[in-house]
Amino acid sequence: MKTLTYLLLLALLALGLYAWFNPGFLRQVEETGRELSNSGTATQRYYKWQDAAGEWQLSDRPPPAGVAYETIEVHRDQNVLPLPPQLQKP
Repeated sequence: MKTLTYLLLLALLALGLYAWFNPGFLRQVEETGRELSNSGTATQRYYKWQDAAGEWQLSDRPPPAGVAYETIEVHRDQNVLPLPPQLQKP
C-alpha cells in the first residue's frame, strides 16, 4: 500500500513539473474543459460528400459551392453507432 502511495505522489509531482515547464499545457487543459462543459447545442451538424477523387469527406463545415452533400445531425445524448446484432432485441 505504501508503494502505491509513493507512485501516486511521484505521478502527481511529474505532472506538476510538466505543467510548470510547459505553460501552454495548463491553457490547453482549461480550453478543453471549457469546450467539454460549454459545448453549445445538444445537436452537432456534419456534412458528408465525395471530393473530385471520389474519396468520402466528413466535416463540420459545408463543402465548396456546387458540391452535392448529405447533412448528418448527431445528438450529444444519443449513441451514433447502431447496436451490435447480439444486443438487438428480436
